Formats: sequence, C-alpha cells, structure tokens
Amino acid sequence: MNTLHIFNDPKFSEDYFEFLIEQGFDLSSHCLFHYRTRARDSQRFPLKSSHSPSFFSLLPNLRLLPLLFKADKIIIHCLAAPALVFYLFLFPSLCRKCYWVIWGKDLYLFHFEKNKRLYHYLFEFFRKRVIFRIPYVVSNNEGDLAYASQWYGLDAHAFPSFSYPSNLFKEPRYLPRLRTDKTLLLIGNSADPSNHHARIFEILKAFSEKNVELVVPLAYGNQTYSKQVIKLGEKIFGRKFRPLLDLIPMDEYLALLERVDIGVFAHERQQAVGTINTLVGFGKKVYLSPVSSVRDQMNALDIVTYDLSAFDLEPIDPEIARHNRNTAKDYFSRSSLASQWREIFKHDPRQMS
Repeated sequence: MNTLHIFNDPKFSEDYFEFLIEQGFDLSSHCLFHYRTRARDSQRFPLKSSHSPSFFSLLPNLRLLPLLFKADKIIIHCLAAPALVFYLFLFPSLCRKCYWVIWGKDLYLFHFEKNKRLYHYLFEFFRKRVIFRIPYVVSNNEGDLAYASQWYGLDAHAFPSFSYPSNLFKEPRYLPRLRTDKTLLLIGNSADPSNHHARIFEILKAFSEKNVELVVPLAYGNQTYSKQVIKLGEKIFGRKFRPLLDLIPMDEYLALLERVDIGVFAHERQQAVGTINTLVGFGKKVYLSPVSSVRDQMNALDIVTYDLSAFDLEPIDPEIARHNRNTAKDYFSRSSLASQWREIFKHDPRQMS
C-alpha cells in the first residue's frame, strides 16, 4: 500500500522516520512531501521525497497533486498548508484516504487568531469542508477531538497515539543537584504568544521576592513577541529572569529540565507536550492552564498536574512524583508508539471503520 506523508516541520519529521527505521518498519512503499525544506535536504530522509521551501512555492505544490492521487493512504502531519487544503476541497475523493495527525495548532488555527483578516475567513471556509470529510484522525487528546467535532462536525475514527518520538518517556540521569535553596521555574516553551507569558508573570509576581529563578525559553517563535516578554520579565523579576535566546543541544536541554523544580505553562491548546511529558517523567511539579486540553489528557492518563490559578512554590509530593514517573514510563514508551503506528499503517482506508 503506497503511503504518502505530508510534513511541515523537520524538527519532528527527522526523528519520526529515524524511529520508524529503528523499530523495523519497512518504508519502501512510503514517500514524503515536505514543506519548508529544499531538494538538497532529501538525504536527511530515508525514503523517496519531494520538497517545497514554503507553503506557496508554485511548482512544488503542483507536484503534490499527482502524489495525492497515486497514494493509497495520505498521512497529514499537521493540516496547515493552503495548497493541500485546496486540493482536498477540489477533489473530495482524496479525503477518503486521509489520516490527520492533529498537532493542536492546526486545529486551533482560526479560533485562536485574534486579528482575523479576509484570508483567514477564506482559508477557514475551505478547511471546514475538508475537515468534515476526513474519516481518520490520529490523536490521544480527547479535548482536541471534542473541539474538532464541535467546530467542524468531524465524525472520524480516532487512532489513539502520542504520535512522535519527542513525546517518549526519557529516563532521568539523576544529575548532581547544585547546592542551592533556589526554586528553578521553567516558564513556557517558546516565543509563541500562545504561551501567555504575561498571564504567568502576573501570577508569579507575588513570588518575586522569593528565592526563585525563572528560565524562559524564547529561541523558537516570534522574535518581536520575545522582546516584549524579555522587557516585561526583567521589569518584574530583574536578575531572577533568565531568557534562553539560543537553541541548545538536546542533551543540554534535558539536563536543564532535570534541574527544574516546577514547570509553568499557560497554553490553552495542545502545545509543549514533549517538554511537559519530560518534566512529568522526571518527577517534576507541572502547572497547566485549567482550560488546557493537555491537562485533560494528563487527567485521563491519571497523571497529576496542578491548576495554574492556584500556583504555589511547594515541592511536589514524592509519592505523586513517583506515581507520575511510573505512569509516564508505561504509557510513553517506545513499544507503545511503535504499536500505535503499526496499527495505523496496517489499516486499509478502503475498509471504512
């Protein structure tokens, strides 16, 4: 069965295909269409691939159409590309073989846009009709599935999966703790406005005189917004505010997460899941927005997280930390992820579920 993968972000795709090969998947009948990469990037992917430097590159998007018709199965890793949405709208029969891996942002794209322009309404017109027709989705987030049903009338068969290796359980290395009474807080995961940094800072302002340090990752996302966050963070917290402005190697990032005491996230949609899963697996205390679909997901897994509106600096109870760590280790395992994708790949879209 010919399977076409459509990706937007190499930050996830490279690890994804490496994981599939490591787990013994035969990718000889798989091919890839990748946005935001160029033809010279083909060697990064272990399968036949086509590339487009942007969503709006004319010739690459024209090459996508025959790939869609040739495929027996289309796996959409984030439904955000305008040309893809337009093709699926024009040719409804293509939708019948689509599996939408919900990323979160692609679901909330229109509903969380504060400055809607004509383009957004037009794109949403097409998206709404396409999403309604998609028969299969990949997600383990019941909140996102409920929103997809409410907003788009989606009535699809759901394949439960945490989708990508970035969400796998990571074994803590038990690095030696620095001798300090300081409480280390990780604030958000990027310079995307959906992190709602100002909202978090307003809550944490009451603790600004305590012995705390705020580590705020801002290397990835909107740099204009990043400057606003830095200005506000330094104004409220002074030298206790430490922005991370450069991407750091994964080993260094994991070492940082292992030293964190409390993670604080105000996202209202599915975001920062890999970082949150890692903190939970390290036995850290994690605060989430009470309306976050990620919090609903954690509750469903019986993983304890905390309501951001009731923030305090108390350390996590060791028994809760142990419970969270063991639960995460069981669920977010390599064997579970491999099993989830094996189930998706063996499914025949011609046999409606």
